[in-house]
Amino acid sequence: MAGSTKDSLMQAAVRLFAAKGIDGTTTREIAAAAGVTEGAIYRHFVGKEALVEEIFHRHYLPFAAELDAARGTAEGAEAELRAVVRRVYAAFDRDRDLFAFLLLAQHGPMRRIADGAATPVRVIEKLVRAGQRAGTIRRMDARLATQIVLGAVLQPATGSLYGEVSPPLIAIADQVAEAAWRAIAG
Repeated sequence: MAGSTKDSLMQAAVRLFAAKGIDGTTTREIAAAAGVTEGAIYRHFVGKEALVEEIFHRHYLPFAAELDAARGTAEGAEAELRAVVRRVYAAFDRDRDLFAFLLLAQHGPMRRIADGAATPVRVIEKLVRAGQRAGTIRRMDARLATQIVLGAVLQPATGSLYGEVSPPLIAIADQVAEAAWRAIAG
């Protein structure tokens, strides 16, 4: 996200949303952080919610595709999980603010994603269901197993944001993947 005023606004917004939350960030603060007037926001977006939506949609589903591609490089549910965790943590290490905005913030655009769309959550659920069919992941509600994995993966990222887990997260990816695997393995 570099180059244009619109891109600068989105970069500034992501930094501020990660630090202060969406509701805690004003358009005036976004404009100041981007080095433009507040009116510049309204030349590119209807308002703050439209800015949130564009950032989310520009990055969330492509991130799911990246995770699905990582799954495709491994054979078997355990190796797939390890590959996905590594990719998640590489994304965290690459851009902590964007990661926090996409995966740790609770916001409206998530509710407007079409059912069946390939999201990061659905990629992990697909991995779980395939592992259950192969008999390597225990029989339990697949959505619950998915949430257990997400908790194991996302909590260290949250801890890193608060200084409780030392970066880079890629250094602990295999340990986290192993712990998540033990929680769901058949």
